[in-house]
Amino acid sequence: MPVPERSRVNSNRTKLTLSWEREQIDREFREVDQSVEDRLKLQVDAKPAPWMDLRASYLFSEKEAKSYVFDQFYTRQGIEFIPALPLLVKFDQASRDRDRLQIMATFYPHEAWTVGAQVIVGTDDFPASDFGVLGDDHEIYSLDASYAASERLSFFGSYAVEEYDLRLSAREWRPFGPGDPFRTETGVESASNWTARNVDRIDTVTLGLELALIPDKLRLDLSFSRSESDGRIVYDSPLGAVDANPFEPVDFEEVDDVTFYNLNPELELTLGERASLVLSYLRESYEILDFNSSGFQLVPVTGAGEFNGGLLMGTLPGDFDLEVLALKLKLAY
Repeated sequence: MPVPERSRVNSNRTKLTLSWEREQIDREFREVDQSVEDRLKLQVDAKPAPWMDLRASYLFSEKEAKSYVFDQFYTRQGIEFIPALPLLVKFDQASRDRDRLQIMATFYPHEAWTVGAQVIVGTDDFPASDFGVLGDDHEIYSLDASYAASERLSFFGSYAVEEYDLRLSAREWRPFGPGDPFRTETGVESASNWTARNVDRIDTVTLGLELALIPDKLRLDLSFSRSESDGRIVYDSPLGAVDANPFEPVDFEEVDDVTFYNLNPELELTLGERASLVLSYLRESYEILDFNSSGFQLVPVTGAGEFNGGLLMGTLPGDFDLEVLALKLKLAY
C-alpha cells in the first residue's frame, strides 16, 4: 500500500521526498504461495546553481518469502522421484534484500549546451538462500550531451557502461551416490557443490543529429548506435574424496559476446498542419560469440570429445543483418 509522500522545500531549493511502499504477491501452484516486499526510498532534488540540476535517490527493499515447497512441481503431478535439489531456491521467489543508489546531474555550461551524467549502483542479496542465485550486483555509468549549433541544426551523443556480476551455487549429484541431498549428504556442505560467477560488461555509444533542411517544411533526423557486450562465466568446485564432480571446472570465456549497431536516418516532409510524409531507412547488424555455438551441437564436450555436463536448448539467436526502407504517412487529428 503506497503511503503519501512527505516533502519540504528550503531556501536553497532542495526538495526531500521519502516514500514507502508494500507489495504482496499471492501465487498458486508455485513453490512460494506468498511473498511480501517493503520498499523505502529517499530522493533529493536540488539546484545548487542556475547551471546545474541534481537528483539523488536511495532505495532499500526487503522481500520476505514464506515457506518454500521445493517439490511442488513434481508432487502436483504425482511424480514420486524428485530430481530437484531441496535446498535450491528460485531467485524470483526467494527472500531478497536490495540496495540501489542513483545519482543524476544535468549541466548547462552554455545556452547551446546540455550535459548530463548518471551513476547507478545496486546490489541484490539473498540471505536465506544456500543454493541458486546468492547475489547480483550492477553498476551503470552514462554521459550524454547535446549541442544546438543553430535554430536549424543540433547534435547529440551519449556513452554508457554497464557492468553486472551474478553469483550462484548448486550441486551435482546422483541418486544414492556422492552429493545425494536426500540420503548421503543432506546438509549444505558437499565436495559436489559448485559455484559460478556470471560477469558481463556492455558498452554503448549513440550519436545523432537533427537538421531542418527547410524550416517548418523538411526535416532530417539521423541516429547511430553501437553496443558491444563481453560476458564470461567463472566456475569453482572444491575437490574431495567423495565427489560427484572430481575435477576443476573450466571457465567459459565467450558468453553472449554481442556486437550490435543500428543506423536510422529519417526524412520528414510536412504536408500541412495535420499531415506529413516520412521516408526512413533502418539498418541493423548483430554478431554473437557464445560457448553454446562454439564447435558443438547442443552438447558441450571437452577437448578430448567427452561429455562436458550440459544439454543446451539451442535457443540463442544467430548473426543477422537487417535493412528496412519505409514510406509513412502521418496524420494528426
